[in-house]
Amino acid sequence: MPMTSHAFLARWLPVLYLLCLGLLTLACAFNGLYGQDAHEYLRQSQALLDHWRGAPAPSTTPGNAELAGLYPLAGAVAAWIMGAGGSALQWVSLLAAALAVWIMDQLLRHLAHGSRAESRWIFCGLGLALAPMFLRSAVTAMSDALGLCLLLACLLAGFISQEKKYSAWLLAATFFAALALSTRYALAALLIPYIIWLWTVAWRERRYDWIAGSVAAGILGLLPQIWLKSNVDVSPLEHSLLQDWSVKHFFQSEFTNASGTIRYFLPNLAYLFFPLAHPAFLLHLPLLLLLGKRTDLVLSEKKILLLSTLSYLLLLGGLPHQNLRYLLPVYVLWLLLFFPAWDRMYCYGLIFFRKTTLAVIGITLAVQLAGSAWLFSPVLKRNQLEQSVAEVLRARMPEGSVLYTFDLEPAMRTYLPGQEIRSLWERRYEKFETGAFVLFRTSALEQWAGLPPAQNWDLLQRQYQLEEKAVFTDGWVLWELK
Repeated sequence: MPMTSHAFLARWLPVLYLLCLGLLTLACAFNGLYGQDAHEYLRQSQALLDHWRGAPAPSTTPGNAELAGLYPLAGAVAAWIMGAGGSALQWVSLLAAALAVWIMDQLLRHLAHGSRAESRWIFCGLGLALAPMFLRSAVTAMSDALGLCLLLACLLAGFISQEKKYSAWLLAATFFAALALSTRYALAALLIPYIIWLWTVAWRERRYDWIAGSVAAGILGLLPQIWLKSNVDVSPLEHSLLQDWSVKHFFQSEFTNASGTIRYFLPNLAYLFFPLAHPAFLLHLPLLLLLGKRTDLVLSEKKILLLSTLSYLLLLGGLPHQNLRYLLPVYVLWLLLFFPAWDRMYCYGLIFFRKTTLAVIGITLAVQLAGSAWLFSPVLKRNQLEQSVAEVLRARMPEGSVLYTFDLEPAMRTYLPGQEIRSLWERRYEKFETGAFVLFRTSALEQWAGLPPAQNWDLLQRQYQLEEKAVFTDGWVLWELK
């Protein structure tokens, strides 16, 4: 029996997407590591793998309390199976992103019965697979792609449980919800309304056994997180950002917290609308509103998606922080809600305005590719900076040297395992070890005014002689303490 076009797409496009992502990382010589979180995930993953091989139990650090545990656990398992070492975390993200694209199509099939297969896949490709923020998450050693994949799996299982009235799917939904929560804590604000909705429907149908089973499945899904964080005293509810949540932050664009003083162009209230019109997502998504209908939101499944989105945005708006990564789940839910308008444009457009419709698709493709290059460029630049700095330091610093630094200290711990790295961010020093090295960026002093990095730099300037050893991009300079 010949394979249908949809069967072909469903089977091979996620695989082709995975291969393209792998080729992209090879072409850019990008190992997925950039910024502090990626290196902390790698540290936790490597510590788990070493522990399984007989090393002592890994010690706790501030990163253990700030970051959920499932992503580094998945990286450790992947490294153990594949022997991929540091690249295992990146492969977890690559695989999760490809799987997320496939699940997205299944969700669209459920929410828009009768939609054409090619319409769904073009929408998944342009709207999700090539969305700059999603593409960046897919190739980096961060938890975003895995968290999003598990979120979509939870949504799909829940919707199927409503359609087929089958308890196993409800159990799967809560299980995936627990795994998603164990990957990214913030997803709780989105998942809790959804799971409560599923339980409410089951309660109305007097399926108490389903509810009890799903609670057990959720607890089972949380066991890896509970095991990984059993020696961490700080609970997720004591996360540094959550402690500073406030309604007033919706109207602010400048915040002072553990990351210093940060100024954004727009207040948080405007930032919450970025998924609707921002180069990191899909610039002309709002144009689909012109083709929207009130009936597009008539399904109870879509109403709960809208409620979950608002709950999540309520959390993000009150945080003293703006990060496009946090908006990725919102954007994907908007895609689910906007798809009927896209399908209407695609199907009618090909019949009545074929050239215009193809032009819109071509322009969208160009915009997504340009946006991806724009968003990925600073990530690649940071990755190259970290590796180039480590290469110079490896040649300039004797084995066993002490290096004082901030911001780059997780990267230096990754690339310079033979050196002792001391953080200028974690605490204020009373004295420094002479003969040690200092890696500092004076251009960031304004952000850190009154905080340990600036205080430590002031002490170094006043009481020590600094001999310049190397100058790097972005204002980083290596000094030796004399």
